[in-house]
Amino acid sequence: AIVRLVMGYFFLINMFLVVVQAKAVLDIFYDVIALQFLQQLDDICFTLAKMDVFGKRMKMATTRRCFSVEYAKLPFARRKKLSVFVKALYLINLGTLLAGMAFI
Repeated sequence: AIVRLVMGYFFLINMFLVVVQAKAVLDIFYDVIALQFLQQLDDICFTLAKMDVFGKRMKMATTRRCFSVEYAKLPFARRKKLSVFVKALYLINLGTLLAGMAFI
């Protein structure tokens, strides 16, 4: 979960840099499409590796336990606390992005 959070922040930083460096709106559109394409390509390659298209070693690497972990559902009280934390995190992200855009 921490790795996904870090990857999300890297994506936001990358998008922020793309917007800052763009000369036109069309450039931003093309850059976002390119990033989305790369993300989809990564997902497709991972699925193909799980299907044994790239060989036994890749299949063994992609079918390890760490890639198929299912988490138990949290009790309601913990989910509510987690929900408040996530909402606060979204608000901090929004504030940071708006402050960055206002700075530019």
